[in-house]
Amino acid sequence: MVMRRLHSAVALLAVGLAPTDGFSGDATAYSDKWQGGNCGFSSVGGDGQSYFAALNAPQWGNKMQCGRCARVACVSPACASRPAIIVAITDQCPECKTGDLDLSIQSFKALTGHDPARYKIDWQFVECPVEFVKGSLEFDVKEGSNAFWWALQPRNFAQPIRSVELKAQGRDWVTLVDPTTNGIDAFFFLDQDKGGLPGGPCQIRTTSTSGELTATTTLPPITPSSPRPSPSSGYGGGLPHCNPSTVSYELKQGQGGFALQVYITEASNNDSWTVDATASAVTTSYITGIYEPWNCEWSRTNATLHLKPVSSRRSFGGPNHVGVLGNTTDVVVLTSITFSTPSGACSIPSVVGTSPIGFAAAEMSEEGPSAGAIVGVSAATIGLVAAVVMVIRVRRQAKANTPGFGGMLTPIDFAVSTPVAVL
Repeated sequence: MVMRRLHSAVALLAVGLAPTDGFSGDATAYSDKWQGGNCGFSSVGGDGQSYFAALNAPQWGNKMQCGRCARVACVSPACASRPAIIVAITDQCPECKTGDLDLSIQSFKALTGHDPARYKIDWQFVECPVEFVKGSLEFDVKEGSNAFWWALQPRNFAQPIRSVELKAQGRDWVTLVDPTTNGIDAFFFLDQDKGGLPGGPCQIRTTSTSGELTATTTLPPITPSSPRPSPSSGYGGGLPHCNPSTVSYELKQGQGGFALQVYITEASNNDSWTVDATASAVTTSYITGIYEPWNCEWSRTNATLHLKPVSSRRSFGGPNHVGVLGNTTDVVVLTSITFSTPSGACSIPSVVGTSPIGFAAAEMSEEGPSAGAIVGVSAATIGLVAAVVMVIRVRRQAKANTPGFGGMLTPIDFAVSTPVAVL
């Protein structure tokens, strides 16, 4: 296992960003802890530990906005006179619209002077000030990195990082694969050089989105510590992503509870699969109880929930839908969810069109009955009327054709005339 903080050896060669366009939207609040964000930061410096924000999905840039700073001003009448604040982007808000920011509770109160609600804001990206960036550029080597697969996370930077390059001894400069295309569900740059992990000191060169910033860092040797994983890697120790057509998950959350559903579309007819869902360290305490599992048995080890086939019967071959309902005092964040079989393990992707690992949009029953429910009730009513008519008809036939029995109904009559629910 490798997780190491690495400091840059030289100062940044340029400072300042060109003015950026401003944005308008709503400010809300979601947490007082920065940990567990979709950026995957293992540490946040300075004021960023309290003044942080989740960026709306349309402007998220597939993780490329991670670590940037934003200057936020309230424009609602209730707080327009208060000073602007600066926050660090550490997370994504999947349900937020363009221009929205989901702030930390601390920064929301500093901005508005009120408890969390919804206020109008104007904001723009800015260079991170010294209160957020202390010292030189740092890098984390991703947990699970080894001689065949490894990734770096830049942090503690004033200007947004566009690219990361690496030059090992005796090799040319190599551009690492950026977070938008490397398959890692966090802010990491992936090395896919067939030469493997550098065996000696090497240099790292980072370039800002403006193209003006270049920093060179000496990286000390790194010792491989993990077996070779699959080339296609996902979040959490370098596991490969599961094929979405084979297994996917959905996390739904409403006020006071949540539902974790896993769709196993190609389950083998055995009892050997396991789903492990791990909540972030911060939100684990929010889960107050698990109840009503379906098509599975569950257990819990610290922050990880384990789902397995019901031991009293074999797993169905083909599609399976398993899951649990839980009670919660706040929004639950999953840091990883994996699917394991005797042939290996993989990181489960979210169902297309739903929230990814992280915050699940609340789905409250405010829209009234669905069309499916109306059709179902109508069909049940028609079936009941038909059953009553059939029973009356059977009784009349029994009286007419079977003297002495008085039209008594037998179990056969019920079997023929009464609708049956097939389980």
